[in-house]
Formats: sequence, C-alpha cells, structure tokens
Amino acid sequence: MGIFKKKYRPDTETQINGARLVTFVEPKHVILEQFRTLRTNIEFAGAALDKLQVVMFTSAEMSDERWYMEFSVLMAVYSGDDFGRFKKAFESILNQTLPPSQIVVVKDGPISSMIEEYLGSINVGCTQLEVVALPKNSGLATALNVGLKHTKYLVVARVDSDDFNLKNRFELQVSEFIADERLTVLSGTVSEKHQDDSITYRRLPSRDGEIRKFLKLRSPFNHPAVMFKKEAVLSVGGYNTDSKVEDYDLWFRLSKNKDVVFKNLSDVLVDMDVEDGMYDRRGGWKYLRSYAELKNNMRKEKVISFAEFILSVFGVAVSSHMPSWMRKSLYITVLRKKE
Repeated sequence: MGIFKKKYRPDTETQINGARLVTFVEPKHVILEQFRTLRTNIEFAGAALDKLQVVMFTSAEMSDERWYMEFSVLMAVYSGDDFGRFKKAFESILNQTLPPSQIVVVKDGPISSMIEEYLGSINVGCTQLEVVALPKNSGLATALNVGLKHTKYLVVARVDSDDFNLKNRFELQVSEFIADERLTVLSGTVSEKHQDDSITYRRLPSRDGEIRKFLKLRSPFNHPAVMFKKEAVLSVGGYNTDSKVEDYDLWFRLSKNKDVVFKNLSDVLVDMDVEDGMYDRRGGWKYLRSYAELKNNMRKEKVISFAEFILSVFGVAVSSHMPSWMRKSLYITVLRKKE
C-alpha cells in the first residue's frame, strides 16, 4: 500500500494514463501507486490538479489539505560551499522517491562560479526551482528566513548544501505528516562520516514528551533532516538572526505552544561528511553567549531551574573554550553513537 503502514479498505479505483488511483474511505487518502508525471490538467474528486507529480494526496477536500500533496525544499548556499558536495546534495533531492514540488535555493552572498553555472543549467523536471540572491553574506538564519518567504507550500523540508539525503527521506517524512495532522516538526537520525572514515550517528528521542524533556539539555532535532509546517515557524518569528544556535532557539520557542507536536524518526535520513570546521563553529565567546541567552530564556520560562541553567552554561563554557581537537573528541566519544 505505498508508504502507508496501515491498510485501509479501498472505496474506488480509477485509471488515469495507466496510473492506478485508489481512494480510501477512512482516512480519505488517494494514493498514486504507480508514480508518473502527468503534464496535463486532471479532474479528479472535483479538484483540478495541474502537473501532478506526487505519490499520494488527500481527500476530496483538496483545497483545504493541498499541503499534504505538495511541499517545498529550503536550502542555503554560500561562498565556502564545495561544488562537488553541493552537486551531490542537490542531486539527492532530485532523486527522491517522493520529489518536492518546489526547491528554494538562497544564495547567501556571492557563490562559486561552478555552483552558479550548475544552478543555471540543471534540469529539475516538473519541480519548481527558485533561486533567491542576497547581495552579501548574511548568515544561515537570515538566508533561511528570506527563503522561507519564497516557499509556496505549507510543509517545508530543510536541506543542507553539503549533505546527502537518503532516497526515501521525503517519502518517510511526508507519510508521517499524513498520518498525524497535528505533527509540526519532524526529523530523524543522521550519520556522520569523519575525516578518519569512522561513522557516528546522532539518534534522538522519538516521541513528543521525550523530545520536550531532551530539549532542556540539548537541541532535540537534527536540523539538516528537519521537515516542518511553515506557518508554525513563521508564527514564532522564524529563525533568530542574532543567535549562533538558531535552530535550538527555534525549537524552544515552538515548544512553548502545547498544540505543537514534535517527532523524530529512528531511520537515518541524511548522511553528513563532517569536517573539523563544524567543531570550530561550536566554540568561542559568540557561541557561548548565544547558548547562555537561550538557556536563560528557558530559565525565565521555568523550563529549567536555576541550577540546571548554571550547570548547562558551565558545561558549554568549558567545551567552547577547549582546543578544537579536544571538542571534536568530546562530541565523537560522548555525544555520538558508533554502531
């Protein structure tokens, strides 16, 4: 039954251009079992579907729930990105079992000529590609906030410009949004390949309650593997452009809304190549100040106690002023899992 875990009783079946559409009674989902791109308008269940390129979509009430069918990908690229890794990352988007309806790429200031040429020549098929250019490098948070305004659909998948997305990442995530209409933020496990070829995994709690508890200690999502509802993120002001922990800060602000539902998949969704620069970015006074400000906000909201605030800030103060090689060792041996 496609990507659905539960089987539902079929109500009707319809053949369109050789693709079998199956409507289910409860819930009212329609699944395109044999995926193909339809370049013509199709009238089905009273809704006009232009250039249909999906594996599944919901119900006859298409106008209200169209976001289940289509989603955007949001990526930022800057001058420091390697062309080979960027090309690999971008192709991993196009080769998904469930391709996105739109890809928004934000150029965070001038980028390499090779990436520029690639973006100008790539054939993305029926997927809409929108490239947004910022005049100067403004940082990831600003680039993502600008890009978010250009996304057309209510569900957005974050993709980093140098990570490889496993082929079924979007299919797995979209199926979760279909199964639970309350779901707001969804991520999963990432694998990290280090320069010595060792591989570690960042696995996180899966359920909403567990995630909210973990949030008191550390960021509860792998940002490069996140998919979220756009309106929820916009409702709290998007990414904090003054913070060096912009994703952690966002999850905390979202967590204050009890209607928000968090989830992590145990599946590996993204493969990351980790360089020493990642550990450099997690050190220094600016990083510590951003972390301390976030933890102080948690304390003010009574999410953590004063003692927890002191302990967590002290721990990061120590790690952020370690030599980079020592911080790397801490992350690999203590904060990550080898399998």
